[in-house]
This record gives sequence, structure tokens and C-alpha cells, in this order.
Amino acid sequence: MYERVSIFTQMDKEEDAKGFVTLINKFSIAPREIDEFLKGWATEAEKFKQQLGYISTQLHRTIGAHNDP
Repeated sequence: MYERVSIFTQMDKEEDAKGFVTLINKFSIAPREIDEFLKGWATEAEKFKQQLGYISTQLHRTIGAHNDP
């Protein structure tokens, strides 16, 4: 993804969109499992970095209140 061009602009250009894929996965993790999840995420991200065509992986964390036990 190009940082200076919005995802919507990038997707509007047919010639640029060929082969371009964005995956968004939502993970709901119990607070007591966050450290384990982050370790696993880091391990898997390293595997993705070795794949042909890989561009980037980003993990975003929700800010704000939650009601998990």
C-alpha cells in the first residue's frame, strides 16, 4: 500500500489494482492471552516476509474500554 495515496484511490485504478490484495482480519483476544498472541503474530509475520510478493503486515490494537473477563 502506498502511504501517500488512499486505498480507495489505489483501488480505482484498474492497471494498478491487478494482483493487489488487502486482507483485514479481526482478532478478539482475551487480556490474559495477549502476550502469547503477540509472540505468535511475530512468528507468523516473519514467515510472511519470506513469501514472494509480500509487501507488509501491520497489527493494530483497539484503544478504549472493553468488557472482556
